[in-house]
Amino acid sequence: MRSAGLDTMTERSFVQARPPAPQHWWAHVRAGRIKEEGPRMKRNLNCPCGETIVGTDEDDLVTKTKAHLAANHPGHDYSREEILFIAY
Repeated sequence: MRSAGLDTMTERSFVQARPPAPQHWWAHVRAGRIKEEGPRMKRNLNCPCGETIVGTDEDDLVTKTKAHLAANHPGHDYSREEILFIAY
């Protein structure tokens, strides 16, 4: 009868061969192995009409999106938060 857990040599070797996971990813950031970045900035938006809007930063994206909406979709006005919600 097999007991629960790792019973074969292959299973044991596989588990032992894996490198240990770092205890805290933050230690890698402090050591310089991982670059610390803030929240990712959204710079792209695909309008349902097919137009792709690209900004240099979130403010530029919102400005360009509002201009696109005014020129191509009169009556559609979205807030900054709504625009950034659908942006990527």
